[in-house]
Amino acid sequence: MAKKKVINRKPVKKVVRAKPKFSRKSSPRKASRKVSSGTIVSKRKMDVVLKDFFIFLILFIVSFVLYSVSSAEAVISLFLLLTIVFGFITLAFLLVLLIILFLRLFNK
Repeated sequence: MAKKKVINRKPVKKVVRAKPKFSRKSSPRKASRKVSSGTIVSKRKMDVVLKDFFIFLILFIVSFVLYSVSSAEAVISLFLLLTIVFGFITLAFLLVLLIILFLRLFNK
């Protein structure tokens, strides 16, 4: 019988990545939020709501006009669906706008 040649191999070390340690102490924040003079809703939020409201109102009006002008059945169905969707989104932004206005009114 032939003898098997034994090769001495060095053991391979597995690389274990250490988990990052998180401290439970909260780090102090350098930039703190300044509270505006008692207003609940900021001017920036009001501008965003107004901008989105007017965008969806214009889209609603355009899709309604195209729905009433078009003659093909597929196009009528498409513009009717768009009119309904843009109408609901416009109503949602109108409600948000009214809520913001009432919050400002009652806050004073």
